[in-house]
Amino acid sequence: MDDTQIRCALKARGINISMLASALAVSPSTVSQVIRRRTTSRRIARGVARAIGKPVTTVFPDRPDYASDRGQRIERLRRRLHAASD
Repeated sequence: MDDTQIRCALKARGINISMLASALAVSPSTVSQVIRRRTTSRRIARGVARAIGKPVTTVFPDRPDYASDRGQRIERLRRRLHAASD
């Protein structure tokens, strides 16, 4: 989705950039920059996607790194390392 489509989808749900920014505890400018692809933030991108009820891969198909879950990968690595030390 491009930034206009994202903004329209948010508007259709009664959500504006300021509201989303408040919910994510960031500035409206930061949310806008992520939507316009001027900066990156997996957390904000996922928040945008959740707000419009679509998968992050649909909202930001040009950013495949948003789809990966770093936390889960770290936890798998921890388990592997712990198992290797036993």
